[in-house]
Amino acid sequence: MKRSDQSKATVAEIAKRAAVSKATVDRVLNTRGGVQEHTRQHVLSVVRELTGDAPTAPTGLAETIKLDFVIPDHRNAFLSDQARHIESYGRSIDGVSLTIHHLTSADEETVLEAISKIDATSQGVGIISVDTAKVRHALRSLTDRKIPVVTLASDIRQISRSAYIGIDNYAAGRLAGYLAGTLIPAPRAKTAIMLGLRAYLGHEEREMGFRSVLRDQFPHIQIVAEREVAEDNICARDTLLDLLKVHPDLEGIYCIGSGQSGIVDALTSAGKALSITVIGHGLTDDSRQYLIDGAMDAIINENAEEEARAAVDHLIASARGEALPAQPSIAIQAIFPENIPL
Repeated sequence: MKRSDQSKATVAEIAKRAAVSKATVDRVLNTRGGVQEHTRQHVLSVVRELTGDAPTAPTGLAETIKLDFVIPDHRNAFLSDQARHIESYGRSIDGVSLTIHHLTSADEETVLEAISKIDATSQGVGIISVDTAKVRHALRSLTDRKIPVVTLASDIRQISRSAYIGIDNYAAGRLAGYLAGTLIPAPRAKTAIMLGLRAYLGHEEREMGFRSVLRDQFPHIQIVAEREVAEDNICARDTLLDLLKVHPDLEGIYCIGSGQSGIVDALTSAGKALSITVIGHGLTDDSRQYLIDGAMDAIINENAEEEARAAVDHLIASARGEALPAQPSIAIQAIFPENIPL
């Protein structure tokens, strides 16, 4: 094939001639890792054979892919980590222009405003959002325009999303229930649920799983209170201080979403930082220190970087019209002071 025919060389043609996957061709052409050197050289030789010259990105790869991510990461350490991983991974891929809409709040109005600002030329949207009727309607307007949508960390019902990338939140809540039943020693223990935002489907699923395990396996543990703290540390601190006045014999706290710093502040202020069992989600710099200090007893963790990479890869494959990668099974891991990863 002559160089003048280079534009006719597609990823599929190169992959077929080289007997490798299209994903491997993509990695070689965009100088990404994960390919053995002999395979890389073989693919490059096939590209030279097809184009008659040094390899350049073939049809379907030359155009810059525009992706948008909507993430309410303000004062949420875990979501901030996830946003950072998305941005870092996106920058490492040639031919991808990635915009992260950092939200100062997770409330419906703020999410809707961010969705409304997504340009019509966007080729894929990743989103972490509350699950409300208005948000679902706004996301349907994107999918109606053939813009693929991927939900991260917390799913959204009744939309034609391309994928959900995250853990099974019901299973995570069941794990939290099991840990509470194992770690709280009192024969008739009292525990409280501190919800981040009930409008997050993932938080609702975690609560359901937690309650299910306590009901079926640990009926001696009584849930004496349930409070929603709007993913806000100050609200979490004030709410817990008030709760401790009503229930000074509280033995356990399950923090479903954000608010860990406020909970630790309240327990420290009340002199109970080491006497109440606290279970939360998301290993961050803050929660790691809380485990070390004994202010928290267990963290249920998910790999934010793995989720970020999977979401970006899925949207890129969709934009290029390639076979969509299999949705990863994100592991749920219980972290204690003795097994904190380096």
